[in-house]
Amino acid sequence: MLLLSELERKCETPPVWEEVFSTIIVANSISTDPQEIRGIVTLCIGTNELRSSYFGDICQDVREYENLPEFKVNPNIGVRQGLQQFFDKLPENMTLLGTNVSGWLKPMLNAANEEFGLFKGHSVDFIDLGCFATPQKVTQIHQERDMRRALPQNRYNGRAGSLSRLGELVSVDSRQFKDAIHAERRARALAEILRRNLERELEDELQR
Repeated sequence: MLLLSELERKCETPPVWEEVFSTIIVANSISTDPQEIRGIVTLCIGTNELRSSYFGDICQDVREYENLPEFKVNPNIGVRQGLQQFFDKLPENMTLLGTNVSGWLKPMLNAANEEFGLFKGHSVDFIDLGCFATPQKVTQIHQERDMRRALPQNRYNGRAGSLSRLGELVSVDSRQFKDAIHAERRARALAEILRRNLERELEDELQR
């Protein structure tokens, strides 16, 4: 990917993009109870590889909301097994990128870690894209997985908004992606929003 390669060229210590993942959780209810998790989707920023897993008894409302076909769900796998099998294939060090991280993604997965031993030696960092508007100079992006060095607090107070609001700022709409399952579209949109913010900053840097 030309953008990531150019960013790496300009950095003293290149970021490890293969360890950064846009992350979507599918759950039966809006709750941070890990027992409600019924699926997870990640998209690797470095390789653009999308992985997904759906399991257990997913309620009909969620199936319809996600446009999730029956053949994609393994009803014989419980939450613990489904998550562990998924995380076992992720790298030892990882940064999970999402929106509403402090209110949803981070507490949900931290609770799953406490209950199921989910991380098992993984080093996991969380970044809320909703807390950022534009990245700093690319020369300030370091290999440390703390992407807060790359994405400073936005000019508003607190979060900039939902995934759709963040997408509007850089002309990204999850509906532009062709994946049939909506959670997978959202994972792609999240990754594209990050890339476009980084690309915009890179262009500004090159013009200086």
